[in-house]
Parts: sequence; C-alpha cells; structure tokens
Amino acid sequence: MRWLYNLFLFLYRQGIILTAQWNAKAKAWVDGRVGWEQSLAHSLKNWPGATVYWMHCASLGEFEQGRPLLEALKQQQPNCRILLSFFSPSGYEAQKDFAGADHVCYLPLDGYNSARQFLDIVQPQLALFVKYEFWYYYLQELSRRNVKTVLVSGAFRTEQIFFKWYGGFFRRILRNFSLITVQDEVSQALLLSRGFVSVHCGDTRYDRVLAIAAQGRSLPKVEQFKGKCELIVAGSTWPQDEALLHQALSLFPTNWKLVLAPHEISPEHLQQIKNLLGDQCVFYSELEEGTAAKVLVIDNIGMLSSLYRYGAFAWIGGGFSKSGIHNILEPAVFGLPSIFGPYYEKFSEARAIVALGCGFPVKKTEDWTIALQTLFQEEQRKPLQQKLRTFVQTNAGATEKIIKLIRLHN
Repeated sequence: MRWLYNLFLFLYRQGIILTAQWNAKAKAWVDGRVGWEQSLAHSLKNWPGATVYWMHCASLGEFEQGRPLLEALKQQQPNCRILLSFFSPSGYEAQKDFAGADHVCYLPLDGYNSARQFLDIVQPQLALFVKYEFWYYYLQELSRRNVKTVLVSGAFRTEQIFFKWYGGFFRRILRNFSLITVQDEVSQALLLSRGFVSVHCGDTRYDRVLAIAAQGRSLPKVEQFKGKCELIVAGSTWPQDEALLHQALSLFPTNWKLVLAPHEISPEHLQQIKNLLGDQCVFYSELEEGTAAKVLVIDNIGMLSSLYRYGAFAWIGGGFSKSGIHNILEPAVFGLPSIFGPYYEKFSEARAIVALGCGFPVKKTEDWTIALQTLFQEEQRKPLQQKLRTFVQTNAGATEKIIKLIRLHN
C-alpha cells in the first residue's frame, strides 16, 4: 500500500505544478515551498537548545481550532519556541504574520527525505497535528525519534478509510501518534473498534469562539451600515449560497439587510457577486455613509468571526457541497441561529445545533423560505439565542483537558 501512497504524492506534486501555470492558489502552494530548507534553517538558527513546539494545520479552520492550545502552551512556557506550519495557501497567507508563533511556514509535501530534513532542522519536543492531518513519513519519523505527537480534536466517521477492510496502511499511520484526542464519543468508539485508545476531550473550537466573543472587537463601518436595521450575516459563502441569498432578498422585510462574507475573495469571484447583485450591494472597501445598498459584501479576510456579533441570525456557506458547512460555532457563540445547506452531518457540533432546533438545514426553495420567515420573527429567534449561548458554554474546556494530558504523558 505504501507504493500507492508514494504514487499519490508524486501525482499530487505534478498536478499542483501543472495547475500553478494558471491557478493563483496552486502557484502560491508551489512558490511557498521553494528553498524551504534554507529559509527554515535561517529562521531557526537562533533557537539552539530551545524547547520547540510544532503545530501543523491543514488550513485556516484547523488553525482556529488549534490556536487556543498554542496560546495556552506559550502562556505556560513563555520561553518556548512555537513553529506553525500550514499545508494550504489560504491558511498560510492569512496567518503568516501570526504573533503567537516564532516562525510560520508551509509544510513541505510528505516524503522520506523531506520529513527527515524538516525534523532535523526543527527538532521539536512536541508535535501537534490538528484534526485531519495524517502524513505517513512525518508521523513515522516523529515516532522513530520518540517525539511526543498529539492529534488535537480529531473527528472520525465510519466512511473514513481507517475503518475499511483495506485501510490497514492508514491505521498504521494512526499508530504513530503518542496521544489521540477526539471531539466526541462516536469518534472514540470507532477508534476503539479498531484497537485504538483515544481520549474524548471535546473540541477546542468552543474555547476559541468564546475567546473571540470576549475580545469584543468593534467594526464601526458595519455598525454604520446596520443603522437601525436587523442583519443577516452570511459567512464563508460559495456561489450556490449566493444565488439562493440573491433570490431571498425579495423576502426581506424593509428593516433587514444582508452582510455577505464570501469564502473566496478573488477579483473574479467578487465580480461575479457584483454582477449577481448589481446596485443592491456595496463592497466593504467602498462603503460610504448613507449608502442605499441592502447588501454589504466583505472583500477582505479576517473580519467574519467578529461580524457575527452584529447579526440576528446567520447563513453558513459550504453546505451545498460534500465538503460540508463552514464554522457554525462562530455565530453560535453570539446566539445566532443558522441556516445552511444539506451537507452538515459530518460535523458533530452542527448535528447538535440542529437537534437543539437552532440550526436549519435547507435543500429546496420551500426549506429556506420557511427558515427565513421563521427567523425574521423576533419572538421565534429569542428563545433560540439563549439555547445557543448555553450550548457553547457547556462544551468549552477542551484546551485545558488536552494540556493536562500532554503534561501527564511527559
């Protein structure tokens, strides 16, 4: 099976190099790894003898999940060095200047040589992989070097390859972890059925969204746009979400507006949104006082988690593709019920919010029409808001549990 894995790595690399000829994201992926050995060695040359903690995240969502743990480690050991790596350009570009890390970089593509070279330079005392990252050579080499390696807030489902009869190679990958922490009891039971011991600690994202809410970041231009109206905040939207929201605008009461934060803010996508919405929308970068626009389009990265505090309810993007919905906890911490597409069930927090009656999965026109008409009514929303705030508070605390486990395993 390892030869198939190596073939996948080879084809992935060649595919990315080819795609980079016309795709900006693929080009960033390739360019960001050029000369990585020299760049990494230069940045780490002043770290001799330091305690190094390495956290790897696939992208931005996983970073937000792992961030509370990084911050807790740094608070407890101010003299430690934090290395933060990303696989995806969307994560790296958004957090390359993250002040909580001593160095931020791309993770070189997995391989026998790259894993050894990377770890020879970094020499971590602790490696943290957030949620989904399972790279064979990196994990094998960490295990060979007896580096404590922790899976943070893992989430497992029956359809994953680990639980198939032919998944032995991938189960061997999992055995390289020193400690596996999981979000829910379903994940814990699935792992146990294949002979893996894990610890149900919960999801560190609850701690993260509570920290965001406590910061109380204000956005004066959003306040200005809102005025005396109510807002729907549509977060991390994709074209199908945007098409449905365009249709939904005709249902908006006169005192309601929409804030739209698309997942991709490339010039091409922003132009598509402008073509779709026309004069009904204004971009955040062009917002002026007294605008008559009914839709504010956020054309930057980094505001979404704070935007939700201004909303009455949310529309969460991504639910019309099998990759699933984006972060539903960011609006939940502010008490916002959410509407989203039908692909949400692989996320335990989304299933729980639906079970509470605070999440509204929609598939056809009738579904989102009913959901909107329900949530436009204040008397219908208010009971849901307190439910959501209590739900988030109840599920907090995963960061502290994982920190204690790391200490216990030292």
